[in-house]
Amino acid sequence: MVATWLLTPLVRKIAIARGAVDDPKRDDRRIHKAPLPRWGGLAIYAGIVVSALAVLPMAFPNHPFPLYLIGMLVVGGVLVVVGALDDLHQYSAKAQFILLLLAGIAVQFLFDDKGRVQVVAPIALAVPVTMFTIFIITKTMDTIDGVDGLASGLAAITAVTLCIVGTWSAQPYIAILAAAVAGASMGFLQHNYNPARIIMGTGGAYILGFLLASLCIAGA
Repeated sequence: MVATWLLTPLVRKIAIARGAVDDPKRDDRRIHKAPLPRWGGLAIYAGIVVSALAVLPMAFPNHPFPLYLIGMLVVGGVLVVVGALDDLHQYSAKAQFILLLLAGIAVQFLFDDKGRVQVVAPIALAVPVTMFTIFIITKTMDTIDGVDGLASGLAAITAVTLCIVGTWSAQPYIAILAAAVAGASMGFLQHNYNPARIIMGTGGAYILGFLLASLCIAGA
C-alpha cells in the first residue's frame, strides 16, 4: 500500500510528460470534466512486485517464488506494459482481445508442484475455460474503470476476500499475493478517489483483473 501510494505521484508526472492523458470526451462513461493522467497501473504493479519481493523470501526462505506465481507476475507485467502503450496509441478491440486470450493461455503453462493457474477439468476443457475466465474478469475490470475509485475499490474488496479465503484454506502463497493486490489497490485509491488526480488506465485494469482471476483459479 505504501509503495503504490508513494509511487503514484511520480507516475502521474511521467504520464503527463509523456502525453498519457485520458480525454473525458472520448465516451459517455467518463464523469470527469478535465483530462486526467493515466498509467496508474504502473504504480499498482510496482507495489505488488515490491510486496512479493519483500514478503515471500521471508515467509518461504526455501522456495519463495513458485513458478506459477512468477508466471502470474511476468504475464501480468506484460499486460501492464501493453496496457500503458494502449493508453498512448489506442489499440483496436481485436488486438486487445487477442492479447488477453494469449495471456490466459500462457499463464497456464507456467507451473510447478506448488500450484497452477488452471481450472480443474479435463485438459480439453481446462485450457479454454481458464482462458475465457481470465479474459472475462480482466475485461470486466477494464470496462468498469470509468468512475473515480470504482475499479480500485472493488479490486481491494475482492483481494481482501481472496486473502481471507486463502488463509482459511491453508494457501499461504495465494493469501500473500492477494494481500499485495489489496494493498496496492488501497494505495492507489488514495489518489483515485473522487475527485481523482490520476486513473489506472488500461494497464491498471488489466493487472488487477488478471491477478484477481488468476488467484481465484489457482486456489482461493
